[in-house]
Amino acid sequence: MHSLTAFQAYDLREYDRAADHAAAAATSLEARKHELWWDMACLRAECLLKLRRFSEAALIAEELLKELPAALELLRARAHALLAQCERGRGHLAEAVHHAREAVHAAAGLHSQSAMLLDSLAALIAVLTEAGELDEAWEHCHVLARLAETEPTSLTQGTAHAAIGNVAFLRGDHHEGAARHHRAAEILSATCDLAHWAEFNKSAAAARIRGGSIGPETARMLSRAELAYSATGRTKEDDLELALLRTLLLNEALEASGQAEDGSPRARIVERSRATSPQDPEGPD
Repeated sequence: MHSLTAFQAYDLREYDRAADHAAAAATSLEARKHELWWDMACLRAECLLKLRRFSEAALIAEELLKELPAALELLRARAHALLAQCERGRGHLAEAVHHAREAVHAAAGLHSQSAMLLDSLAALIAVLTEAGELDEAWEHCHVLARLAETEPTSLTQGTAHAAIGNVAFLRGDHHEGAARHHRAAEILSATCDLAHWAEFNKSAAAARIRGGSIGPETARMLSRAELAYSATGRTKEDDLELALLRTLLLNEALEASGQAEDGSPRARIVERSRATSPQDPEGPD
């Protein structure tokens, strides 16, 4: 029962409750260490990540790596991917890159698990991008692009296009970035998964702003992220990130207009940075 409740709570985004039930389920199964035990341990770590309790999640992922039989490469990939996210959350980018590479290496041998490889590659690209290693990130994007075309799972395919688009914008290739973001939006909006829709629009808006693209589509993406997070529930960190992105967008618009210092109409610039209100109906129902 604990395992079922844990999955249900996770789907409802009740991460504290999901983590508690996953821990209880794992404890009851620990002596046998069968597949459900690994699933519960991974689920608990993922819940703790969502709660930004990175150190606790890292301890679980490290325990998983110590306990894993050599043959379970899928779980090894998941554990390294979890550790990469933990280290990224703690600001340890070198360690995050190491674990992301290990996740890709483990997933590369799983011929029947292409989604795991795509997810691992997308995570590696995100960490390399954050570390400023854009050339290496772009090399992995070429691999990701080829894999994405053969991936039948819409959510994974959309995530891949989003990751490639983000790197393209940061490299200054706005045409490629816009094309990838458009494709990702088509796929992810059709999945009706608000959580992924929110994350996609937030990360895409951030990449566009950092890459110097401050047009109406960037503002629309930020507004869609705000709306989606309002529907799914926002953490304090989400609020801070969204507020920071809104401020950066406004500042970039003011600077680009050349009117930040001379008292010219700010209202028009503010309105342009908010080209779409948070009531924008685009996105999954």
